[in-house]
Amino acid sequence: TISSYISGAIRNAQVYHRAIHRVGELTTIEKISTALSSTMELQELLDLILKISSEIVNCEGGIIRLFDKDSKILIRKASLGVPYESKIIPDLRLGEGIAGWVAKEKNPVMTNDAIEDERFIHPPESMVKTEICAPLLIKNEVIGTISLYNKISTPLSPEGTFNDEDLNLKALEVP
Repeated sequence: TISSYISGAIRNAQVYHRAIHRVGELTTIEKISTALSSTMELQELLDLILKISSEIVNCEGGIIRLFDKDSKILIRKASLGVPYESKIIPDLRLGEGIAGWVAKEKNPVMTNDAIEDERFIHPPESMVKTEICAPLLIKNEVIGTISLYNKISTPLSPEGTFNDEDLNLKALEVP
């Protein structure tokens, strides 16, 4: 029947979009690996990781914070989509805000209603609606976090929400 053909076409389109997303993830990993092995300055590397991650997850922007062991603070080191100087992006203590929670727990978080998430501490003018955040780890030690926000609508996510495939970014970890 026509309905079975239509449902088959929809399933095929979903499989195709997932495959394209996976290819993008692998391309991202390759680009980041290449950047890590180059003689790039740290700031250039952080900016590149944030740009590539935002592109593959298809979101408006993000923030990388690095953990300062002396002050025990996650310090904003790179941002995309929000001016770096912006007071909207605070530095955070472990356990404070979504990124602080992620760093403390060493687990990624996905929220599709950031304002309602009790861990979310940015002011309303930050315009963050959805967010994923993952720890940056070296040998299971947190060196920082990467937060990506405001998913852009796609055929797989027409409502502009993050999904489990986006969260597969999980944690960037160096063994």
